[in-house]
Amino acid sequence: MFAELRTPSGTLAIASSATVPLLGDDAAEARANRSVTLDFLVADVDATYVALQDVVDLFVNHPTA
Repeated sequence: MFAELRTPSGTLAIASSATVPLLGDDAAEARANRSVTLDFLVADVDATYVALQDVVDLFVNHPTA
């Protein structure tokens, strides 16, 4: 199950637990209050990934082809 609420300033997506394995190992844990996933649409994912190396402590998944 998946739903999106699109607005002029962004999109809120709500997915069922069936999509959790797609996020990577240990990305989400039930009732842990730490299981929010943020996705961003960028022009160049590889360049953005490099630029965020000094800002982000943990990448759950890395860019893939």
